[in-house]
Amino acid sequence: MSPLWSALGAPCERLAANCCDRVITVSEAGARLVRSHRIAPQSKVVTIHNGIPDCSERAHLRDNRSPVITMVACFAEVKQHDVLLRAFAHIRPGPRLRLIGDGPKRAISEKLARDLRIQDRVEFLGDRADVAPLLASSDVFVLASQFEMFPLSILEAMRAGLPVIASDVGGVREAVVHGETGFLVPSGSIPALAQALTQITGNFDLRLHFAHAARQRFTERFVCTQQEERTRSVYVDVLLEYGRVAHEVTRDSAIDLQTSKMGGHSRRMGPS
Repeated sequence: MSPLWSALGAPCERLAANCCDRVITVSEAGARLVRSHRIAPQSKVVTIHNGIPDCSERAHLRDNRSPVITMVACFAEVKQHDVLLRAFAHIRPGPRLRLIGDGPKRAISEKLARDLRIQDRVEFLGDRADVAPLLASSDVFVLASQFEMFPLSILEAMRAGLPVIASDVGGVREAVVHGETGFLVPSGSIPALAQALTQITGNFDLRLHFAHAARQRFTERFVCTQQEERTRSVYVDVLLEYGRVAHEVTRDSAIDLQTSKMGGHSRRMGPS
């Protein structure tokens, strides 16, 4: 996390956590962050991964076309579009790269694509409302970044049935299983990302295997109805705890009241 968050964000989170009975994190990486910054005690922390609704758009991978690689992310400092572009420049011509999103670093990335002489193979699509269909028309999803907690864009790619290449940061490895649903690469490593891109774009059977595994993992773990049920259970547990406390307080108050009444009655029966 950034020094600014450590200096300002963590104390605010700590203050808020003191007013809560549970702190829900969207990844185990987030839970470790909560513990390491002493935001809340372990007894309060619950991890419930992000989830999204399922949809009908599915990728139909084909071996008779050049693979389309897609990244969906804001052009911001934390996202490594520059690393992806440099890695993409290292692979053999053929695959195409689509970058969906906008932000302050877009113009820099467009210039870098021209400097690397790959501008004819890279599409900058900007912000789009049709992300699901665009993913369904892709063959590989990539997310290169410095930090992530548990990105929804990866879940959207898995939902579409796409193999995923992602930076091994934050809670990403809790979604992407290296060698099973895609590849995890060190953040900022151009050679590692280029190697992963080369391997996955050059092997249709591998793409197909990763795609099926990614879709299955999504349906088993990350459909939002599962997260809704787990979140509901957390609220029920807290309410039940309050119910037990309220019951105990009511019972103790009744005992105290009865004792007080008995004490008063005894005094009235004593010698005058």
